[in-house]
Amino acid sequence: MIVQLLQFNGIGIKKATMAINIWQRRYAETKFTTSRQTIDISPDIHVKRAMCKLGLINMSGSQKLNYNKIDKDVVIYKARAINPKFPALLDFAFWKIGKDKICKNNGCESKKEKQCPFESFCPTAKKYLQKQNKPRL
Repeated sequence: MIVQLLQFNGIGIKKATMAINIWQRRYAETKFTTSRQTIDISPDIHVKRAMCKLGLINMSGSQKLNYNKIDKDVVIYKARAINPKFPALLDFAFWKIGKDKICKNNGCESKKEKQCPFESFCPTAKKYLQKQNKPRL
C-alpha cells in the first residue's frame, strides 16, 4: 500500500506512512488491512526531536542540534526495535512530544516550573536536573 501511495505526486514517505497508519487503526478489524508490522513510523522532524531527547537515538558530531541530518532509516529501525508488532503505533506519541516542544531543541521542559513527564527516565532531563541540583522523582 505504501508503495502505491508513493507513486502519487506530492506524496512522500511521511504522508504515505501516516495515511496507512490512520487507515490501519480505523479499519483494523476488516479483512483488507495490511500487516501492522509493515507500517513504519513517519520520520519527521518532531519524531526525530522526541526520540533524540528521550535518548532513543544518539546524535553525534555534525548532527548535534540538527535533527534534519538524522537518517530517517535510523528512526524507522529504532521504532521497529521498540515495537516490532506495530512500529507506527509510536508515531503520534513521538510527534506530539516533538511538536508541542515538550522536549525542546536547546534543553528540556524540566527547567520550567512544571515537571517534565519523562523526568524519571529521560537522559536530557537527568543531565539538566543534575546541573540544577533539583530533586528527582
